[in-house]
Formats: sequence, structure tokens, C-alpha cells
Amino acid sequence: MAHRVVAFVGKQDPHRPDGTPGPVLSAARLLRRDLRADVTGALLLSVEGASDRADGRDEGMLGMQGLRSEELQSELRALWPDLPVQHVQLHADPTDARALLRALRADLDVQAFRAGGEGVQTHLLMASGTPAMREVLAAAQFTEFFGRTRGWYRPDRGDTLREEVPLAVEAALLASLRTAVQVGEFRAARLLLPELRHDQSGQVGDLLDLLHLEQVGDRQGAWEILVRWSPPEALSAWKDEALRALKLHGAAGGQLMHLWNATQVRSPREALLAYATLLEEGLRALCGSSGVRVEPRSTAEGMAGALQRARVPLPVELDAAAGVPKRLYSARNGAIHAGTSVAMEDLPVIQEAATQLVRAYPTQDEELAAFLRRPHHNAFAPQRYGELAQVIFSWLSS
Repeated sequence: MAHRVVAFVGKQDPHRPDGTPGPVLSAARLLRRDLRADVTGALLLSVEGASDRADGRDEGMLGMQGLRSEELQSELRALWPDLPVQHVQLHADPTDARALLRALRADLDVQAFRAGGEGVQTHLLMASGTPAMREVLAAAQFTEFFGRTRGWYRPDRGDTLREEVPLAVEAALLASLRTAVQVGEFRAARLLLPELRHDQSGQVGDLLDLLHLEQVGDRQGAWEILVRWSPPEALSAWKDEALRALKLHGAAGGQLMHLWNATQVRSPREALLAYATLLEEGLRALCGSSGVRVEPRSTAEGMAGALQRARVPLPVELDAAAGVPKRLYSARNGAIHAGTSVAMEDLPVIQEAATQLVRAYPTQDEELAAFLRRPHHNAFAPQRYGELAQVIFSWLSS
């Protein structure tokens, strides 16, 4: 992969008043050492008189930024021989980040540099310039203005180059992660987590992984993570509930709760498909407990008919041959085989039918019965995603 660098030129570039390397040159040297790859292009940005206007000093002459840029170009070519270096002078208030960003986007030379970045890793050296300039580079990193981008920071002390997410970016990522958890997109939230580089990322990652595994029906995988997971105090009670819930998955009828959770989504079609499976599993479990033999691929209507012929009492909530269960199961067939759409107004009907189904399920297991009678309170219920999202958000914000 090709690499290139982008940096703002500041008043201490390329060398400080005491002759030591300035911020950009120091960062570039460390990047060369740590990256161990050739850089094939560089873009130096400056604002004429930036240091004068930013700190109230008057250097007594114009063109200082241009001179600094020329000197810095020579130093960069000493690191990477024959390096193509482009200097762009922006015309904007150096203390106004929005004005600088507008100028950056509008500059034709910047646009040409940006267009040549396909398949290239751009390294932003956020080491020099005014705070507004560093804010602009942080925004460029977050929006991938230069394509695939990494941002580098050099602490004032120490011979290290640190890659970290800018605070504004971290806040946006954290908000996005919370939203993803709230809507049950646990895999998406998990992909955002590494960017935060938080001390508790491992524990939060385990939580997101086990939530995803339970969501897709992998009880064993979720159980293995949960038993070794150390929750924060705010989720200690939730862990106990989750352990009980996963234990019940292995009991007769326990799978009904997982399927009920899948009906409580925002997509009417997904909720309908989950309801149909919930109805089939409920009937299959009832056939098993009643000693009624049915084929593995029997439909809900077929199982309901077999139970009726065997004179097994069939709750109306499980009667796939009549009422709401029949209508919804038929709609499921249309959605699968005919591509029929499912109306949004059907969503509450589907969700209520699913709730009544699990509550009506006959079982002699008191623990399972208590679990099924209060489906909205089970540890993995979508109604509890908001609670989990807020705890995770507070956990990562601390």
C-alpha cells in the first residue's frame, strides 16, 4: 500500500528557535521509524501570517509560511528521497476552524491531491499549527476527506508517536455505539468499539458479543462468554437474569423466549417471520409434550390439525387454523413466497400475538412459566436494550 502525509505548517517548523526539530519534522521522523514504509506524497498546508494573527506577534514580513514550507519540504525529502511535496496556502482566518475547512474543501490543488488518494493510506500529522488547524485535520480524519486516513499525535515529551481518536470523533463514535445498542445492532456496535481504545473495551466487547450470539440463537456461545464476564455494578443484576434466561433455553419451551425477543423488532416483515417460527416451535413443543408425532418439516397448520385430531386442548393463541394466528401465518407465507409486503400497522398486532402466545404456553416448569408470563422483562428483551445502551455509554464515558 502507498502512503502519504498531510500537515499544517506552524511557526516552529521545520525547526524550533533552539534549533531542535519542529513538530511536523519530529512527527515525520517518528512516522518513518514506526511505519517502515515509503511515503510517496505529501501535502503541506499553511495560512500566510497564521502565527502572527494567532498569537498576536508581528514577524515584520510576509512570506514566512512559504519559507517554512520550503525548508520543511527539503527536510521531508531527506527522509524520503524524491518525495513529491505540494504546498497549498489557504486564505482564511487561522482561528476559525469552519472557515479553514471551507477553504480546504474549495481549494483546487487540495481537490487534486484528494482525488489521487485511491488505494493510498493518508497519515495526518496533527502536530503543528493553531488549535483550529488541528481541529480541521481531526474533522478530515473523521469524514475520511482524504480517503483511508490515520491521525498521529506526538506528545510534547517523549520520543513516541501516538495514534488516537480525536475527542470530537470519540464523542461521535460513542453516540453511534449507544444508538446501535438501542436498536439491537450489536455487531455494528462491536465494530465501533476498537476505535475508542477504552480501558474497558474488552469487557464491553464481551457483552456485545454475547448479546449478538443470543440474538442469533447461539445459546452455548453466549453462555461461555457470560459465565466468565465481569459486569460493572450497574449490570450485576442483569447478568444474573441473563444466566437464568440462557439456562431456560435448554428447557422444553425455553426457545420460545428467544423467538419472542425476535418478534419485538422494528421491521414488520422480520417480526412476522419470527412470529411464524415462534408459532411453529410452540406447536412442536406442545406436540412433543403431548406425545403427538409430527414430521420435522410440518407446518403450523399441520401440527395444529394433528393436535386437534388427538383431542389435545389447543389454546386459541396457538391455533394456526383459526383467528389471528392463522391470518399471520398465512401472511408469512405470502411474504416469503409471493414477496408480499407487511404493513407497519401490522407490527403491534404481530407483537401482541407473540406475547399472548408465550403467555398461553402450557408448562409444568414453574421457573419457565414465570419467565414466559413476563416476556418484556427477560434479560435479552429488546425493551431492555435502552437500559443496556445507557450503562455501556456511561461505562465508556467514565
